[in-house]
Amino acid sequence: MQDKEFLRKAREEKCTQKELKEFLMKRFSLSEQQYDLVCNYLEKRKVEAKEEESFGVVFAITQYCNLNCAHCAANAKLVREKNIPFELTTEQVFLIIDKIKDYIAETGFKLFFDFGGGEPTLRPDLEEILKYAARELGAQNISLSTNGTVLRAEDFISIGKYVGVIETSLDGFEKEHNSLRDPNKVTTINNPFAKTYNFISTILRSPLRDKLQVASVILRRNVRSLPLLAKHLRELGLKNYYILRRAMPIGRMLAHKEEILNIAEYFHLFLQVAEIKKEDPNFKIRLHHSLESIYSALFLGEDIYETTLPMGSGKHSIGIDWNGFVYFDPWGMVPPYTLLRSGNLLVRNTTLRDLMDDPQSILNLAGEIVKKNVRCKQCKMRCTGGMRFNAISHFISRYDIKSVTKSHLIAGFTEIDPACPLYE
Repeated sequence: MQDKEFLRKAREEKCTQKELKEFLMKRFSLSEQQYDLVCNYLEKRKVEAKEEESFGVVFAITQYCNLNCAHCAANAKLVREKNIPFELTTEQVFLIIDKIKDYIAETGFKLFFDFGGGEPTLRPDLEEILKYAARELGAQNISLSTNGTVLRAEDFISIGKYVGVIETSLDGFEKEHNSLRDPNKVTTINNPFAKTYNFISTILRSPLRDKLQVASVILRRNVRSLPLLAKHLRELGLKNYYILRRAMPIGRMLAHKEEILNIAEYFHLFLQVAEIKKEDPNFKIRLHHSLESIYSALFLGEDIYETTLPMGSGKHSIGIDWNGFVYFDPWGMVPPYTLLRSGNLLVRNTTLRDLMDDPQSILNLAGEIVKKNVRCKQCKMRCTGGMRFNAISHFISRYDIKSVTKSHLIAGFTEIDPACPLYE
């Protein structure tokens, strides 16, 4: 059978799992041992993914940052001074937290609530914000994402009790990390890697060590070093390592599209991650859920992230920006993706339930598209579609659409995730 004909049958669910296995082994030159390695990894992740299933909210409480990362999807504003005109007041942040609390109370969903940015630790009222969020939403449901260069690890001892997860980013070893975090040498941080590495090392020697999660972005310049970094961090005592961010042509990454991995490169990294997981099953190493979603559908015949939650994925997160606007995805906080924002939680009497469930809401429309066989050109494979924002951004980039409209963005929802091996 010709590959193109097989791919069409696979997308229509007209081939057997045995036929799919033969195709995947040929496509990626896999041995039986490697095929079993992938399946065993995904079976283990299936259990972990069920435990992680939640309604995710990423709240970027500022667009300001002290670093100038080449791959920043939020186009964060570089600051060097201390007197920053933060976009939201403390009271406005509290109001948004209240509306999240109301939505969770109404739906009964398990919540995952991440404070991000920009760099949230720049805010002088951060401890006050975290304390309020912990009281209203539960500390175990809260994550704080930081680049680890503003506050000392010792400063986290006082605020760590208000969060369940402290996430910091390390994008390789010193050369790779610094080439991304301050490529033009315009910040006041001489060596971002040294700062963040010291932060990680110190946290791992503190009572907060079990709350620490390290995340990395996947790029061509660092993909070979990430498995080595994972092993090194594990030796330091880290328990949670997340190869979290897939680079896509959004924000400042538009200028670095050559850094985005292809299908084979993503899968080769996945094999290495599976091997590390085999060496130490208790080490929580994983790829971005969009990749695991695709691979589990192909190798196991089921999507380990499929759920009845909004958007159909147990790890999808909506975004709230530094002005209170709500987005289908945290990646959508910069133009032209701001056309997909749904409404503002600072508007009086506007609730998150309104923005999620209103038939006229972009969140509702997007949710209907991504949950059904409209996405990925009507592929019927049992998969939550990988990463829809990757599909949209690559659609725009591939056709070099200059004046992007909301119609283009909605059309992009129906496109493919370029990491899926069922497409060429």
